[in-house]
Amino acid sequence: MNMIAAAALLASISVFQAPALAQNESARLRLTVVDESNAPVPNATVTVFTMHGPRTANTDAKGVVVFADLPTAAQTQWWARAENVANAEAMRLKSGENAQTVTLHPAKPLVESGS
Repeated sequence: MNMIAAAALLASISVFQAPALAQNESARLRLTVVDESNAPVPNATVTVFTMHGPRTANTDAKGVVVFADLPTAAQTQWWARAENVANAEAMRLKSGENAQTVTLHPAKPLVESGS
């Protein structure tokens, strides 16, 4: 009787384990930050916003930053910025590798209304 109970327990664990593994899928996002002339922007600050909160890192000398273990279930947004240039984008990440190029644009000057 103990063998039957053990077999049933093992079978039930394997049934519940498959959906749990599917929920733990994660994404890796590789962003390449460039300026309008397509030159890499080193040391740009990139913040990624997910349902688990923001994460911030700086690009390397080639303008690349990598974020690992990101959720795949919801929209992921990021904001890249360097001196006087910025850009914000969003996408739904797929499980595994995701790569995107972000082009930074000069900040537009504030226009004051004349009175």
